[in-house]
Amino acid sequence: MLKAALGIGAEYSFRFSQGPYAGINYRPSFYDVNAVFAPSLHTRRVRPEFQAGLGGMNLSFYYNQSSCSAFGGCQSSSTQVDSSRHFQLHGLAAVRFYVTPKVFIRPEVDVHWVNNLFQFGSNFVPQYGVSLGYSFGE
Repeated sequence: MLKAALGIGAEYSFRFSQGPYAGINYRPSFYDVNAVFAPSLHTRRVRPEFQAGLGGMNLSFYYNQSSCSAFGGCQSSSTQVDSSRHFQLHGLAAVRFYVTPKVFIRPEVDVHWVNNLFQFGSNFVPQYGVSLGYSFGE
């Protein structure tokens, strides 16, 4: 945090495993740099957080195939068939619930607006999550 309620942050998120899409698999990854606004409330146990920024998205498509033989057994392979990169705008709303003065649980809602995401028919990509964190300093 640069000031009491204003700071900067960077984020990288990805899908851990490939997901099915129209007979092939895909794996997206998002990266961005954000302005962070975390106003103080009258309580120390709850702190809202808002982020807005810009970055990019990398979208990769894979074709999986498997084959079996009497001598080699069964094998499977995954081959990347295409990838595309897109500009994105990012927004986040979260709330930190402090369990102790330093440890918090943070549910969050992310919204990514990805330019020209024609592969999925919508430029908006929602993302939800819960994290466990630790605050250093005040």
